Amino acid sequence: MSVFDFITSMLCLPTESLSRIEENTFLLTLPVQVHVCPHCHKETTLVHDYRKQPLKVSCLIDTPVTLYYRKRRYWCPHCHKAFAEKNPIVSRYQRMTKDTIARIIAEYGSLVSSTDIARRYKIAVPTVQRLFKQISPASMQLDEAISIDEFKGDVGAKFQVVINSLTRHCCLNILEDRTSEILYQQLLEYPLEERLRVKLVSIDLSASFRSMVKACFPNAQLTADKFHTVRMANEALNWVRRKVQETLPQKQRKQFKGSKYLLLTREKNLTKDTDRTALQVMMSRYEMAAIVARAEGKIGGVNPADQALIEKLANEYQSELKKMDERNEARFQQMNEKIDKIQFSGFVRAKYDHDNYDQGAGSGVGAENNNKHFYMNFEGKMKVSNDWDAHFQAETRKGYTQNQSWRGNNGQNKGNNDSDQDGTFQRIWVEGHPGRLGITAGTKWWGLGFQNVPFGHAADGIFVDTNFVKDWNAKAFYLRPRQGDLVSMPNGGNTTIYGANFTGRLNKNLETSLTYAMNQNHNDNIVNADGSKGDQAMSKMGAIELRAKVLPNVTLTGTYVRTDAESYNSSKECRLDYKGTDLNKVGSFGAYFRYADFGKYGDMSHDDEWNSLPSDMKGWFLGVKYIPYKNVEWETFYSDQTRYTSGTAADSASNNAKRHLFRTQIDFHF
Repeated sequence: MSVFDFITSMLCLPTESLSRIEENTFLLTLPVQVHVCPHCHKETTLVHDYRKQPLKVSCLIDTPVTLYYRKRRYWCPHCHKAFAEKNPIVSRYQRMTKDTIARIIAEYGSLVSSTDIARRYKIAVPTVQRLFKQISPASMQLDEAISIDEFKGDVGAKFQVVINSLTRHCCLNILEDRTSEILYQQLLEYPLEERLRVKLVSIDLSASFRSMVKACFPNAQLTADKFHTVRMANEALNWVRRKVQETLPQKQRKQFKGSKYLLLTREKNLTKDTDRTALQVMMSRYEMAAIVARAEGKIGGVNPADQALIEKLANEYQSELKKMDERNEARFQQMNEKIDKIQFSGFVRAKYDHDNYDQGAGSGVGAENNNKHFYMNFEGKMKVSNDWDAHFQAETRKGYTQNQSWRGNNGQNKGNNDSDQDGTFQRIWVEGHPGRLGITAGTKWWGLGFQNVPFGHAADGIFVDTNFVKDWNAKAFYLRPRQGDLVSMPNGGNTTIYGANFTGRLNKNLETSLTYAMNQNHNDNIVNADGSKGDQAMSKMGAIELRAKVLPNVTLTGTYVRTDAESYNSSKECRLDYKGTDLNKVGSFGAYFRYADFGKYGDMSHDDEWNSLPSDMKGWFLGVKYIPYKNVEWETFYSDQTRYTSGTAADSASNNAKRHLFRTQIDFHF
């Protein structure tokens, strides 16, 4: 049969439709027919134009053939649109003839590779795979869990490779050869989308298989198949058995005769009492249950077949495992209760001060610049019940200058004022939430307001608070300061402070804090050296604070405190913050500017912040904070201050009243 006759016969066309252009090049033209317009559904025979389209035909003859299809487009006179003619040769958007596609699909299921089919038909391998995928059953597609194993066959190579689904338990494909090169090539014939879908591949322990799977299935986890897993476990068990037997006396070794197979036999299949006794000697059921329990803990990392085996063993030792779970649950509960009962937190600080402030040789903080130290704050929280917690706090401070005093006044108690930061439990208190109330009682550091200007000091006392309405909290307090060297009240150790505080939100961007306190033990009859009654006449105090978010990253806080002292009876502070630090976010930072003006008797005891905010001063601060590492905060600021603002004009004008403070410190939180 000639090539001409073969093509016309293959395409089922009349001979007049085919014309020869060259020796093995042919042109196909279909006769003009009546066509229905796909747009308006009217009939037409008008031809709009012709287009030449190359076609791929079945190459069942040795002679290469080139075929062109002179494709006709028709014109509809009714809707004025063009459309392609219908033909029995080639489908829309295709270049291969229908006959060629049918012949390729007919080879689906044969023991030949897609590469071989593509080579014979002179097409790409993905084209063959795409055609097969259109008609392939779902079982031929790769699953998320598959197994790859070799077997001895009788087609082509000596060994073939089978791909099985571990979820549907069926064969997905048979590959013709197990050699690495051919196997790698055949696996890559699967589309990348399918190969990426594979999450688990079970193989034997072959190194070539392992490297091949990692390359072809990048998202898959490798696991050994059941046969090799069991074989390795049996070998390990047998090795342990031999080692144990070698350590036994000769008499006991006889009891282990034949134990190799005894260990591999299920207990229910043991028919002899002697076998049961021997097995109990070698391994108790609880020991075996412990092994099964460990295997169950790793069940997520094994293939489905091994998982089924472990589940069967778990059913076998169900009663023992249940008892073990009960005991472990009880132990776990006890351990969690003990862990939850106590929590530790705190920080370690390294601090450096350069304090240009001279009160006279050998006196005060600035004289010897002695507020440089290492410091640790250690706090513990112990759970008493669901409503109550007990707390303790220990402070340890070690100065690295000759004079370690920072709280001394006029040189008194030099080197001895670290006694309240010597590592003992300086503060102990309890916190509880009975009902809607919050109660804090004991010895601790207490703060009132946004900036701790009304009060910020260690004291014995009690706080009772409640959220009486949404976004508003009310506190009642009763405090007796622990130390006599209070910032504003040198004789404060003889007083008791009590009052109330209200904190709440006025709107989305504005908060306020209101404080009123009374000094229970004031004495109007005591006169200070300068002739004033001073702090002993401070019987009442009021404070108002506002904190506003003026910009997305900017917060403004203002505080005003007023007492009923005879003079110098107000304290003011304004603070502007930009952003802020987050201990969990490396690189976060904040900057701030502060202005403070504290009268000598302007508050009852504000927080002096390690003597950077003494009473009887005014000045400004400019500082930054930064998180270089997680839970590590670095802070640096500079302050320009004037001391003795409540004293005589001569004191305020003297060099002794001027202070320039530079401080840098780094805190390590835990």
